[in-house]
Amino acid sequence: MLKVYFDQGEADAFYSHVHTFQTWLRRNKTLPLYQREGHLHLTQFSQQLFQQKMEVKSIQSEEMTRKTLEEIQLKIKDTQHLSQRGWLEEKVKGLI
Repeated sequence: MLKVYFDQGEADAFYSHVHTFQTWLRRNKTLPLYQREGHLHLTQFSQQLFQQKMEVKSIQSEEMTRKTLEEIQLKIKDTQHLSQRGWLEEKVKGLI
């Protein structure tokens, strides 16, 4: 659902889903740590990208937005445990 809300630009539903998923991940102690971290990183990067996506719509400084997206792209590349890395990389490229 996170991907659908992201693609549709549904801010309320997106942020609600992210918050609920993060809470569930933090409470679920049976999930292996690397999976929990991977999913938490996914939610964190998704939030950053979603915020950039919304700022692009509001015609903010192109150079500033591009720099921020490039920083996020590097963080995605350098993060060890990360779920849906390919999807995140695709979204960054789509926003740059």
